Amino acid sequence: MADTPKVPVAVLEYEPSGFEQSLIKHKSKLILVGVLALAGTGGYWGYKLWKEATNKSAAVDFVRADSVPDLKAVAEKHSGKPAGGNALVLAAEKLSAERPGEAIDLLKSFLDKYPDHPLRDLASFRIAEYYVLSGDTGSAEKEYEAVSKAGTAFSSFALLRLGDMKWAAGDTAKAQELYDTILKSPAMIASPVRPIAKERVDKDLKAKPPVLVEYKEEPPATPPGKPFDGISLTEPGDAPAPPPTPEGRLLPYPSVPGFVPETPPTPAPSPAPTPDNAPTPGKANAAPAPIEPPKPAAPPASAPADSSKPAAPAPAETTPAGKNAPP
Repeated sequence: MADTPKVPVAVLEYEPSGFEQSLIKHKSKLILVGVLALAGTGGYWGYKLWKEATNKSAAVDFVRADSVPDLKAVAEKHSGKPAGGNALVLAAEKLSAERPGEAIDLLKSFLDKYPDHPLRDLASFRIAEYYVLSGDTGSAEKEYEAVSKAGTAFSSFALLRLGDMKWAAGDTAKAQELYDTILKSPAMIASPVRPIAKERVDKDLKAKPPVLVEYKEEPPATPPGKPFDGISLTEPGDAPAPPPTPEGRLLPYPSVPGFVPETPPTPAPSPAPTPDNAPTPGKANAAPAPIEPPKPAAPPASAPADSSKPAAPAPAETTPAGKNAPP
């Protein structure tokens, strides 16, 4: 069997491209970059979730805090978080009524610790307000001026406060200049204090200031039933009390305006005994008969009187007082 000649195999020549050569060359580095990218993505989302959880926990603690010590504890525990800054601002507001100096210190520490907090503008304005409460008007004016030049939402409020302070001090020209700044500023056209500034310029500054009158307290009127002070038991202008009767009772006087009762006459003494009215020995003297009061007149009769009937006898004469009745 004859040997058959071998057919030569075709060899295909293939050269990798430059990109493929770069991948092959930097394969290990690319794998490392991929691993780092995955780790960074996972770390970013993990940190974000952790931050949201801690902020939520700080917000819950802030909502549950009621007193100033609780708010300070929240601010210290969650320092750097938005809820911690909120706690400082709220604690300063609670302290402003009784301790404005301590409230100012809290807000200043808040501005130092929270440069990007959304309540920074409010805190700056409230520092000036608390200076007014403490009585330091000079520091309050400086803070108001700083807020008015900051270009924030509270700039118009600061200008209004400055105008009111100048107006109270008597500098109406400076006060009107500050009010006009609010009215002419395009950035403050939608400010809620703009109508107030306009009313100040149109009405309030043109009105005359009130005149202070010294108050003099009048002595209170003496109440009725004033106790005896050694001089008089009655007040000036009171009607004199009626004199007592011999029996110790007061005579009833009519209540007529301007009527001054007269002193009732003193009863005459009994006459001395004479032979005519001397008591008879052995006989008891009768007591004097009392004087009967006059009887009221009888009402008119409805029918004519009958002349055939005998007339009624006349009443007997009474014995006058002081005379002894016959035995």
